[in-house]
Amino acid sequence: MSFRKEENLTVFRFEDGKDVIESLKQVAKEYQIQSGVILSGIGMLRDFEISFYSREKGGYVTSKFNEPVELLSLSGNISLRNNETFFHLHVALAKEDTSVVGGHLKKATVHNTLEGVIAKFSEINLTRDPETRILSIS
Repeated sequence: MSFRKEENLTVFRFEDGKDVIESLKQVAKEYQIQSGVILSGIGMLRDFEISFYSREKGGYVTSKFNEPVELLSLSGNISLRNNETFFHLHVALAKEDTSVVGGHLKKATVHNTLEGVIAKFSEINLTRDPETRILSIS
């Protein structure tokens, strides 16, 4: 894993086999990022779970995948929930047949590489209610 900071931007690269969310947490801890945004992320993933929020079903519907896919887009925000760093992440992923799947990223392993950029907010504070999961901006 490698990452580097310049002012409020952090560029990162995660190697094959790394847990995506745990790696993001390491970067956030290293640079004390408690409020920010994932500006971009590209590369490949495998062994991932994505979810879709269904009002009708009263919660998230989760799908699990094992095969490697191209990460077309990783975006989201970074906030505090229960005084811990929380990542609200969305992905668009292309399968080998070029069909695309996407949704909330729940977990994933890097396949080959993952490259991205985080912007840290210096005056905006994002917090997420632990029960309702609603984002507050201050």
